[in-house]
Amino acid sequence: ISREVAHTCAAIGGQRASVDTFIREGGLDLLNGLSQSRSVAVQVECALAMLSFAQNRETHKPLVKQGCLRSLVSMARSRNDELQRHVTLTFSVLAEKQAPKTWLVQSGITPYLFMLVRVSSDPEVQYAAARTLLYMR
Repeated sequence: ISREVAHTCAAIGGQRASVDTFIREGGLDLLNGLSQSRSVAVQVECALAMLSFAQNRETHKPLVKQGCLRSLVSMARSRNDELQRHVTLTFSVLAEKQAPKTWLVQSGITPYLFMLVRVSSDPEVQYAAARTLLYMR
């Protein structure tokens, strides 16, 4: 059930008309709670949902205020390649959409981005991590 809820959150994130209501009704808190799941499949769905929300520049402030960046950093510690890819892409999208650099730096993601540039076997992850770091400089 948790995975389906996270999957639904990702679908809502892709529909701009529903995003404000979702945020106002506490949906990001729900997403943060689900991101702490022990299930990697649920965490992947949560990362996908946060990636969907990051596409919309108006959601950047609520994402930060409600702790989603901290949740992403927590998920970045995973050894799961798919989860790392989605988390890194989310930070890359935030950088691309010009989220304030201080938010990204204060999130604590920097050490994980450096690690992913060095050790990831996925070129897409390496590129997204490097691009985010370049934006943050």
